[in-house]
Amino acid sequence: MVGARYKTTRYILSSLDVKGEYTPDFLDLQAFVNYDLSRQWKLSWIGNINRSHFELIPESSTVAKGSFFQILNLNTEFEGSEDDYFEQNMTGLSLNYISDQSRYPFFMKWNAALYYGYEAERFDILGYYRLVEVEAGQNDEEGKEVKLWGVGTQHLYARNRLESIVQHYEWRGAIDFLQPAPESDILCNGVPGTGANIWMTRSMNGSAWILQDMPCLCLIPD
Repeated sequence: MVGARYKTTRYILSSLDVKGEYTPDFLDLQAFVNYDLSRQWKLSWIGNINRSHFELIPESSTVAKGSFFQILNLNTEFEGSEDDYFEQNMTGLSLNYISDQSRYPFFMKWNAALYYGYEAERFDILGYYRLVEVEAGQNDEEGKEVKLWGVGTQHLYARNRLESIVQHYEWRGAIDFLQPAPESDILCNGVPGTGANIWMTRSMNGSAWILQDMPCLCLIPD
C-alpha cells in the first residue's frame, strides 16, 4: 500500500497584510508492505517521507488603526527573505515467526525502527517603518498623509538548525502452555501447575518473563 500527498497554501498566504512572494510546499509519501516468506515467517515494512519548504520574499505592509476622527497607518518596506526547510523520515522493519505446532505453540517477533529529522530556519529581513496620520477623503480610499509620527527600522536574522536521529530495536516472544499437559511438564517456581502463559519480552533495557494465570511467578532479571 502506497500513498502520497502534496499541498500548497500560497493563495491563502497572499491575502495577508504582508505583501510579497510566498512559496509554501508540503510533500508526504507513505508505504506499507507485508510479505509472507513462508507459512511461519512474515516480513513487514513501513516507511514515511515528509518534506516541508517555506520561502518568503516580503515587499511591503500597511496596517491601519484608529477611529473615525483619527486614522494611523503603519507602512513598512522590506528587504531580504526567509527560507525554512523541515524534513522527517521514518522506517520500520518487522519479522514475525508463528509456529504451527498444536502443542505449546509460540511466536517470536523482531522489530527495528529508525527516525531521522532535520529542521532549518534561515531568514534575514530588514523592515523600514513609517507611522503616519491619514486624513481620508470621499474620493480617496488610501487617504492623505497629514502628519508623520515616527520612523523605525527592524532587523530579523536567524540561522537555526536541528538534526535528530532515533533508533529502536526490540525482540518479543510468547509461548502458550494452556494446552492440557501433565503436572510434571509445568513447574511454577517449584509448584506444580496445570497450565499457564509465559510471555517473554526483550528490549534494549533487558529481559522480562511474566507467567500469567498463575500468580506464583514473576521474574524480571537484571
